[in-house]
Amino acid sequence: MTEPACRVCKCTEFNACEEGCSWVKTEPGSPPLCSACSGTPKDVVEVCRRVRSTFRRLGIVTDTAGVANVALGALLKRVEARVKAEANNPDPSWGGR
Repeated sequence: MTEPACRVCKCTEFNACEEGCSWVKTEPGSPPLCSACSGTPKDVVEVCRRVRSTFRRLGIVTDTAGVANVALGALLKRVEARVKAEANNPDPSWGGR
């Protein structure tokens, strides 16, 4: 069995990001995500790709509010947490990926 890896940067429990990271809570069934990648542009792109893939797999051509709201709500929470953390951190290089 392989160890879980971050869906964005591929770090693992025993090979963390250089600046340090931890696992963040994700939506049920979502791949793991580390704190260094949560809310970054690459995370946003990955979430949008998963939503699009889910829509295609389910044959959804037009947006259905329930599915989109859950995915976008989770994405916005992570981005807002990232913005807040960066605003409270005096080091501008923190989290710069």
